Amino acid sequence: MDLSFSSKELRSLCERKDAAVKKFGEVAALKLRTRLADLIAARCYLDLPLGNPRIIAVNRVEYLVVDFDSESCLTFAVGHPKPPLIQDGITIDWVNVYRLRLIGIGPKHDADTRISA
Repeated sequence: MDLSFSSKELRSLCERKDAAVKKFGEVAALKLRTRLADLIAARCYLDLPLGNPRIIAVNRVEYLVVDFDSESCLTFAVGHPKPPLIQDGITIDWVNVYRLRLIGIGPKHDADTRISA
């Protein structure tokens, strides 16, 4: 999959080992890099071997959430200019999504808060 980032800070955390280690610690930073590598290698979110990938909806907008350790997750929006949709013309066809935009990294329990903020 192709990954993009909603902010320079998120890009830095994902592309610079030292930034991730400073923010999350050595172990979590390694797990973050591993999960991002899994995402890049996957054809779609269903190909992810770990991370409990799931689709959540907030205010009728869908997001992909992927755990990278026992406490933290990555939250993605569709990165396509025109997202692939199923036949109803409204619901995202996540199996055909191959572009993701990272919009948040943080505790699992507040993924919905990060999205709606």
